Amino acid sequence: MIGAIAGTLPYLAVWVVAAVVAAIRWNRHPVVSALVVTSSAVHALVMVANVVVPMRMMQEGATVASLVPLHMALGLVGLVGTVCMIVAVFIGRQDPRTSEVVRPL
Repeated sequence: MIGAIAGTLPYLAVWVVAAVVAAIRWNRHPVVSALVVTSSAVHALVMVANVVVPMRMMQEGATVASLVPLHMALGLVGLVGTVCMIVAVFIGRQDPRTSEVVRPL
């Protein structure tokens, strides 16, 4: 199992670094930091789950076809993490045409 997770380690490292940087900057940008930490946690969990859960299910006799719903569900959960990151990128930015700052709803 460790060998299977090894391929995801560089990506996990990126998400951990993003979460740490967001936590350090929390006081300056709390909403953005919360979104980045949430996104990082979701992506890290999905990456690990994409390796661990199918392996465990296969050990218990699951077929490859039975893993399709799992991967679809994990893809949707990962999508939530991606949406959080996209929102974090654009929230709180100043509109260049005016002096207004885009605020969260």
